[in-house]
Amino acid sequence: METLSEFRQSFHDGVNAMKEGNFSDAMVKHSIDRFNGTGQNASAFIKKMPKKVQAVLSVDNLGRLQMDDNASMDVKTIVFLAIGIYVLAAVLPGALTAFFNASTTGWDTGTIALWTIIPLVVVVAVVLTYIKASD
Repeated sequence: METLSEFRQSFHDGVNAMKEGNFSDAMVKHSIDRFNGTGQNASAFIKKMPKKVQAVLSVDNLGRLQMDDNASMDVKTIVFLAIGIYVLAAVLPGALTAFFNASTTGWDTGTIALWTIIPLVVVVAVVLTYIKASD
C-alpha cells in the first residue's frame, strides 16, 4: 500500500499529465475515487498540492475530493468545435455572398431592410450554438 505522500505525488503527476493531454478525465476521476476511498482529509490534501493542481480540485459538501469539471473540456466537444468551425469557415462566406447578391428588385423597403439583417441573425445563432455545445 502506498503512503499518502506517494499517492499525492502520483495524483499530482496524473493531473499534470491530464492537463497536458496525456490522460483522460476518467483516469484522474478514478484516482480521485481511490483517494476518497482512503478516508483521508480532502481539504488538507488539496492544501499540500501545487497551486496549478489546487485550481482544478475542490471538496464537496460531504468532504470528498472532486475535480472541477468546468476546468476541462472533453474530446468530443473539442472535435465537434474544430470540425464545425472548419465547415463554417468554408461555407459561410459563400453563403453570405450569395445572400447579399440576391436581387431585391421590386421588393418594398421593409422587406429589403429585413433581408439585410438575416445573415447577422444566422451568425449569432451559430455562435450561440457553439457556446451552448461547449458548456
